[in-house]
Amino acid sequence: MKPSSSTVPMLLACYCMAGMLTACVFSGKRSLRIEGDIPITGNNRVELVNERNGNIVTTSRIENGKLDMVVDSLGAGVYVLSIYWPRTLVSPKERINRIKTGMEGGRLEHALLKYLYIDPGTARSVRIRLDEAMTQEQMEAYLWKQDPRLTLRISSSCEDTQIFEEAEQLLNDFRIKHLLERDSLKRLLYQIEPGSGRYAKITQEMNTLWANKYLPEMVETHKSLMRAHPNSAVTPYLIYSNVQNAEEFEEYRDIYENMGKKAKRSGYARALLRFANNPEQ
Repeated sequence: MKPSSSTVPMLLACYCMAGMLTACVFSGKRSLRIEGDIPITGNNRVELVNERNGNIVTTSRIENGKLDMVVDSLGAGVYVLSIYWPRTLVSPKERINRIKTGMEGGRLEHALLKYLYIDPGTARSVRIRLDEAMTQEQMEAYLWKQDPRLTLRISSSCEDTQIFEEAEQLLNDFRIKHLLERDSLKRLLYQIEPGSGRYAKITQEMNTLWANKYLPEMVETHKSLMRAHPNSAVTPYLIYSNVQNAEEFEEYRDIYENMGKKAKRSGYARALLRFANNPEQ
């Protein structure tokens, strides 16, 4: 879905670029409950943001690790659930940026984010949890390092939510593999004299590891998922997230042309028409 292990992956960045479009077939606005247990002390802020336009749908609180958020009116689509709580540590680079932007005295917060597909017309509740059990201190250490092994998971009876979650999990699995191999290469560099040919070669391999190895593997894995779910509203969303021009669209044309009626009614599928009908664009 929407890359290096320590930055927002390319796919997720593309998701955000696609935010002005309708991500799904709406089945009417209905209420939804989001529940979960996250090991955070205190009374902290939670936001649910519409991924299409960046608008905050609702805010709530997670109190001593217990989240029970009810959204009164919600349409089907992709949303971002954000959980915030105070932090004290500031990296040197962040401190410089905060000084430059006049935010030196601003609020410092941890932010734990989760992209999810929601369809209240199919399932009236979802549940969030950590992928691995850990303490608040461990979570904060992972966030500080931007380690993808800190992951939220979603449970829901909605099939499209499950498909979206599978795509997210596949992406994160590749990010973890990339992180582990990159760390291994870093350790190897410590044993080699800087400036040597071998040092330069390993540095180059480390810097291109995601683009040359893991990104192509991840794209093919996502394609297999899309082919397995031709009528899911998630499928055109994933295609659009990977396509910037007609040439890139050709890699997904067979998936697009074999989508079912439900998938083809989505806003993302309609946006892809300009590439499907005008291959020179």
